[in-house]
Amino acid sequence: MNQLETVLYRTYVYRLYPTAEQQTMLADRFDFEDENYNAMARRINELYGKRAHKSDAETAIRQYSISCPGIDYQGSLDHTRKELYQAVQKLWQGSYNKIYLRPVTRNQRCFYFKTMAVSEFHIIVPTIGTILRDTHRPLPAGAKALSGQIFYSTYEGRYYAHILIVYTAKLPAPITPVLYDRAIGLDYAQDGLYRDSNGHSAEYPGFAAKSKPKREALQQALSRAHTGSRRWRALRAKLAKLDRHTQNQRRDWQYKQSKRLLQNHDLIATENLDFVGMKRHNPRLTPKIEDNQYPAFLQKLQSKAIMQGKRVVRVDRYYPSSQICSACGAHLGKLPLAFSVFRCPQCGTQMQRDLNAAKNILHEGLRQAK
Repeated sequence: MNQLETVLYRTYVYRLYPTAEQQTMLADRFDFEDENYNAMARRINELYGKRAHKSDAETAIRQYSISCPGIDYQGSLDHTRKELYQAVQKLWQGSYNKIYLRPVTRNQRCFYFKTMAVSEFHIIVPTIGTILRDTHRPLPAGAKALSGQIFYSTYEGRYYAHILIVYTAKLPAPITPVLYDRAIGLDYAQDGLYRDSNGHSAEYPGFAAKSKPKREALQQALSRAHTGSRRWRALRAKLAKLDRHTQNQRRDWQYKQSKRLLQNHDLIATENLDFVGMKRHNPRLTPKIEDNQYPAFLQKLQSKAIMQGKRVVRVDRYYPSSQICSACGAHLGKLPLAFSVFRCPQCGTQMQRDLNAAKNILHEGLRQAK
């Protein structure tokens, strides 16, 4: 099999075990990043309230400065500016009503480092030193750390490092031509995550929905506890642990499901949906969309496909997959969501609406892949 030498960028996540002295140093850096973010956010909100132009807010971000005692502080300041530039765009577009400040008591705090290195058992952070890390996932040979963020889970008391690395790897060349039997189309479904062009459902268990009763019980107990008390902190820790467990269950399921798909298919065609718009126009869909995390699933699918020389094709967002007959190509126009069965008056084809859409997505994906 032909192989291509490719430069890859990936993010590795490690749990950290800093000493008491290092925890104090990290707390100072968390405070530094939060203070700068909040100072700039207040100024932006003030300008937005006065109906100033977007360029005035961007100028305020650019002109904000502070005496940085170390190079890692300057990297953090630049990263904060980048985040606020993006927030300004959404604020003036109407996606945000205001930029919310970062409270010190929030569940997760973080700090950005411009430079960071990884050894066999530690990560090396400027001005802090070597911090012990878990070793379950070694870096690829020749990998170089470009930057990183250290996160602190306030109620669990856990530290994590997200490290962006770059390395060169030999990957399989894309498989060509793609046989029809080795391709599949996926139509997003609120229940089950997706329906494929063979008529099968992914049967996603819905981990957030399963944990909802336990989560609501913890939230009710938390509401009755005195804020800041020992019981309040213990309940917050249990709630954070439950959320982390749910996220890990979902992430594990998505990795395994993407592996199963790529074992049997060389091309996967998917929808490119506007989930933000879907949640805004129909808030009742939000819990399911948040539980499914379809974009995260597609991201894992894309990452694995690249490593195996396979392809994930995203069909254009405005492609009318649910309005076309997959058998004869007749265009029926927009159909009410209440219609779960697709019936074609031209050729008499009758099948489940999701199955028909998945077949159309497959046909369009194969056309785009040529």
